[in-house]
Amino acid sequence: MDYSRNTFTVDSVGPPEPAGRSIAVPLTFSVQDGPIRYRGASTHTLRLRNNTIAKVTARASDPATEDALWRRLAVASGLEPEGDAMDRETLAIGADDLEDAFEAAVIELRALPQAPSTSVAIRLYAYEQQARRGDAPPQDAPDAGVREQVELATWRLLAGLPADQARRRYIALIRRLDPDT
Repeated sequence: MDYSRNTFTVDSVGPPEPAGRSIAVPLTFSVQDGPIRYRGASTHTLRLRNNTIAKVTARASDPATEDALWRRLAVASGLEPEGDAMDRETLAIGADDLEDAFEAAVIELRALPQAPSTSVAIRLYAYEQQARRGDAPPQDAPDAGVREQVELATWRLLAGLPADQARRRYIALIRRLDPDT
């Protein structure tokens, strides 16, 4: 609601579809995007635990368009989270060049004059894993240390994020860490 300046509305909710311990609910929504009223669709999956909703995951019907929409709205609202902000050059990377740019950014991390903070390093780890492997495993390994638990929890927050968007976020974050890129 903050990003949309309270213009987000759910227009319709489709029939819920049970899927094991989850329920998938299709919906359509609209939000004001400058002078245009954007209309979109997504499926929200509600994971149930002990008869309560434990987690909600939204999957957009057009992830690239909706990602760009919410970025514009976030910037316009002044609430863009720094960790997800993308520069114009990163947004302009063509689909054919994205994998090479991502691999170059992974190498660039090792060449930075100063190692990133722990929180930035964990965010980079999560973006890289989402780009390479998709959604994180649902549970930590029984012998996982604290750092690994935090890394996996951060990666899990990216559930549903398309690999190309994870690559772009990784590249943008590296570019902010090294202004010479």
